[in-house]
Amino acid sequence: MGKPLIAVTDSVFPDLEPTKKVLAVLDAEVVLATEPTTEEIIKVAAQADGLMVTYGQVTADIISSLEKCKVIARFGIGFDNIDIDAATKAPSGGNKQPWHFIAITERDLIEKIGGLYRDLWLGAMGATPPPGESPAYTSARYLANHMPEVPAMILVCADHTKGTVPYIKGDPIERGRYASSLWLAVQNLFLAARALGLGTRITTTHLREEQKVKDWLGIPDHVETLCLTPLGYPRGRFGPTDRIPSADVSSGLRGALNSPVTISP
Repeated sequence: MGKPLIAVTDSVFPDLEPTKKVLAVLDAEVVLATEPTTEEIIKVAAQADGLMVTYGQVTADIISSLEKCKVIARFGIGFDNIDIDAATKAPSGGNKQPWHFIAITERDLIEKIGGLYRDLWLGAMGATPPPGESPAYTSARYLANHMPEVPAMILVCADHTKGTVPYIKGDPIERGRYASSLWLAVQNLFLAARALGLGTRITTTHLREEQKVKDWLGIPDHVETLCLTPLGYPRGRFGPTDRIPSADVSSGLRGALNSPVTISP
């Protein structure tokens, strides 16, 4: 097996030495497109194992030409290279597409919303971790403490003017009807982010002070917030994810269609 090939669309550095230094552990060959156009990027990236981008646009034509690429990553912070359109391709009840995504990149708003999130979470769970706190809560506590520092946020909302029946504020059935469509869009958004090496997380703590967040962002009454996700490049381990084996969480028909299906306690 030869060296992995990493293609670079464009760079703000005078040469590729900083990139090569980081990728030295892979003993990778790093090549730079002569200019960040579709044609030149395809020339260097078609057979690449990975593609790195700064400001260049990675279009559908480029992605479809990548025969071996396993990962596309971006230099820097932000999410303007994320295909938000991927989220809007999700199915929805009656195809009403009731979602609205609010991208939050202004530093003062991130600090304000992140500070509210931190105070609400620590106020509910305690500022000091209890003895024997589970890894899941340790991770959630870390996020709460650092939420004001995240590079960007996306607030996922439901637009109740797009429903099939009149909106009744606070109706749990109505809220569930919209949420069932929006969670599919959130999954698409998260998968698109993951493909670009970006970390995401579903959080709902802000809902305890939802009106305050809506006032800060100028969100009208007919729009309801569903979840808030921080967005950024992870500093530590980023997969593979730990999941319960599929055999332990699924059942199915084995053999004849009339065979009983047993769900273990």
